Amino acid sequence: MVETNRYARQKLAGNEQRLARWRNVNKDEMKAYFGVCVIMGMNILPKIADYWSSDIFVGNEGVKRVMPKNRFEEISQFLHLNDSNQEPAHGEANFDRLYKCRPALTAVLRNVQRCYLPTKSISIDVGIIAFKGRLSFRQYLPAKPTKYGIKVWMAADSSNGYVLNFSVYSGSEGENRRIHGLGYNVVMNMAHPFSKRNHHLFFDNFFSSPILLDHLLDQQTYACSTVRCTRKDLPPCAKNKLRRPGVTIVRQRSNLLFTKWHDKRDVAFLSTNVSPKEPSQVV
Repeated sequence: MVETNRYARQKLAGNEQRLARWRNVNKDEMKAYFGVCVIMGMNILPKIADYWSSDIFVGNEGVKRVMPKNRFEEISQFLHLNDSNQEPAHGEANFDRLYKCRPALTAVLRNVQRCYLPTKSISIDVGIIAFKGRLSFRQYLPAKPTKYGIKVWMAADSSNGYVLNFSVYSGSEGENRRIHGLGYNVVMNMAHPFSKRNHHLFFDNFFSSPILLDHLLDQQTYACSTVRCTRKDLPPCAKNKLRRPGVTIVRQRSNLLFTKWHDKRDVAFLSTNVSPKEPSQVV
C-alpha cells in the first residue's frame, strides 16, 4: 500500500493533472484488489476487461461490485512492494534480483513458519513455477514435467506436503559462498529453522554428501538420502559395481551409514538415524 502510493506519486510527478486525480489506496482497497486477482485466477477469461463486460454471459457481477475497471487498472499500473529508488545496483554487495518482491516473499515465509508446527519427517527438493517470459534467472530443466520456469528450493512436511521453508533460485552465487557445493548450502539453509529438534530430513542425490549428513547430525538433525557414488569421503567400495540382484554392501562410520545394493541397477543410500556399530561386512 505505502510503496504503491509512493511509486504512483513518483511516476506522476511530471503530470500535474493525473497526479491531482490520483487517489491513494488504503488497506481495505488493497485487500479488495488482491481478492479480485484471486477470483480472476479461478474464473479465467480471455481479457481483463471481460470481467466488467455488460454481457451477462461474460461479465463477473462480483468483480463489478467490488471495484471499477478503471480503478483496478490504475492500481495494477502502480502496484509496488518496495521502493525502486533504493534498489541496489547490479554488482553491489547487497544486490538482489528479487528486490521488488522481496517484502512479499519474506512476509509469506514468516507466516507459513509461524502458523504450522512440522511433524518429524521433512522433505527437501526443488520445485518449478511455470514461466516462459523474459527473466534473467529463468531455468530450463528438461527432465521435469514443467521444463521452463522459476526454480524454488523447498522444505515440506512429508506427511501432507505443507511448505515449511522456500528460497527462489535467482542465479549462481559467489564461489566463496559454496565451500561444500550448492546442494550442501540448500539443505543447510532449508533445514536451519528446524535444527536441533531431532527432525528427519529426506532428499535426493543432488544434495547429499557425507559432510552434509555429518554437519546435520551436529545440529541434532537426522537425514536419509540417495547418494552419488562419486561423492568425496564415501568408502572405497562405493564405486564397486554390483552385478547380481540381492548383493548388498553396508559400511558404517560412527553414526553415518552407507548402503548399496543392486536391484535393476545399483542404488546407494546415506543415513544417520542409526546407532554406532562396528563396520559391517559385505552380505
